[in-house]
Amino acid sequence: MASASIRRRKTRSGETRFQVRYRLGGRAYPLVHGGSFPTMKEARLRRDLIGGELAAGRNPAEALRASSVPTRRTFREWAKAYTTSRVDIGEQTQRNIDSHIKRLLPAFGDRDPQAISVSDVQVNGSGRTPI
Repeated sequence: MASASIRRRKTRSGETRFQVRYRLGGRAYPLVHGGSFPTMKEARLRRDLIGGELAAGRNPAEALRASSVPTRRTFREWAKAYTTSRVDIGEQTQRNIDSHIKRLLPAFGDRDPQAISVSDVQVNGSGRTPI
């Protein structure tokens, strides 16, 4: 019989996490990790989702894969994260970085960095058409 459960775990830092685990069948089937959450509420929601999939006779892994859409950071978000992470640079270098980012944000600010091609940079980054 398929089942889903929640297990409380302590991390090395002492924080409590709630792990959701399930089996596709009886005890002969392996335990499958269904997610780890900081609150019991989130763990119960995941357990209920998995329980519904098991009751319908479907594999919960497919529903979990479909529901976990990776979040993409825009060029603007990456630029901000980069400038705040650089605490070990000089004042002139920081001005140069800010100048470059200010010039690139109008062209690439709301785009996914993985979707930016070399030709996009040649056209939009320099303000000239590629040779």
